[in-house]
Amino acid sequence: HKKRQLISGEPLPLSRRSYLSWLGFTAEGTPCYADSDGVVRMLNRSLGNTWTPVCNTRETCKSKSDHYWVVGVHENPQQLRCIPCKGSRYPPTLPRPAVAILPFKLPLCQTTTEKGQMEEQFWRSILFHNHHSFLSSSGYEVDEESQSQSQKEQQELLMKMFALSCKLDREFRCVELADLMTQNAVTLAIRYASRSR
Repeated sequence: HKKRQLISGEPLPLSRRSYLSWLGFTAEGTPCYADSDGVVRMLNRSLGNTWTPVCNTRETCKSKSDHYWVVGVHENPQQLRCIPCKGSRYPPTLPRPAVAILPFKLPLCQTTTEKGQMEEQFWRSILFHNHHSFLSSSGYEVDEESQSQSQKEQQELLMKMFALSCKLDREFRCVELADLMTQNAVTLAIRYASRSR
């Protein structure tokens, strides 16, 4: 008789009038699920174990009766593997269905602007690399090269957003961005700001 253990008892938010259609883990071990409205959510451990929408598969469907069947989620590289279901909720078994890879996109404001796109990339990078700190705090081995690569990516995005804010004379925004930077990045940001004055 195996002892059962409840790790976390968080409620599962679903889109209005939808039901749970898929539940699983990413290849890296983070819980995630999809609802019948096509919204895929992932557990955000750095935000008090909340569920963050990472993709709306309906946005890539051509017709109202088309759906996607989730078969796998990868955090690194960021990939949502699905089977396109034409006019159905479930994939055909014959012929063997082809797998499509959908992009992740957090539901943030102004993603048509340069600033909005960089913000979305930054927060998505943070979310999708959460598993590094979770695994290392749980005593597991972590791919350190991948971890330092993600931190480098995040700092570069912060620098780009900082440069954009300097150009637009948004001083308060520059301070907010500097708060998220490492000490090395702050030094670079100060140098950049001094030169751009």
